[in-house]
Amino acid sequence: MKKINDLNELFVEQLQDRYDAAKQQAVAFLKMAESCTHKELKKILQKDIETNKEHEEKLKDVIEELGEDPGGEQCEGTAGLIHEANEILAYSNSGAVVDQGIAISIQHINHHDIAGYNGCMMFAKALGKTEIYKALDKMLEDEKNTDAALNDFILKSITNN
Repeated sequence: MKKINDLNELFVEQLQDRYDAAKQQAVAFLKMAESCTHKELKKILQKDIETNKEHEEKLKDVIEELGEDPGGEQCEGTAGLIHEANEILAYSNSGAVVDQGIAISIQHINHHDIAGYNGCMMFAKALGKTEIYKALDKMLEDEKNTDAALNDFILKSITNN
């Protein structure tokens, strides 16, 4: 990783991190969706996959607007959370357990995204990047909506078992 010398460079690095996270999630969430047995969870995952694609495209545009290359280093946080999700799936035996494992794993990844988007928003605000701030705020709201849907699913499915 190259040295980060100022807030603008840190901002770009964090945007690249979010971009890579969205790309990783596009692949991982498709695999998780194939393992789901519950219709509601599949629906949540499909919506999140579509939302992540939108985020990936918008992040690419934002980074390029800043005159930077969207490709940065791998987001190790997301990679680690996806690895943990895959382990849970590998060791889960029943459909209900697999679904709960997927839901909580997506939620862990989602919380990482919430923190990342929030941090990027603060940098955008500090740097006077109003339009980027608004785009990031939309992405943050999308992640919060996914989180709320996952909370509802987890709670309903646990209390019904």
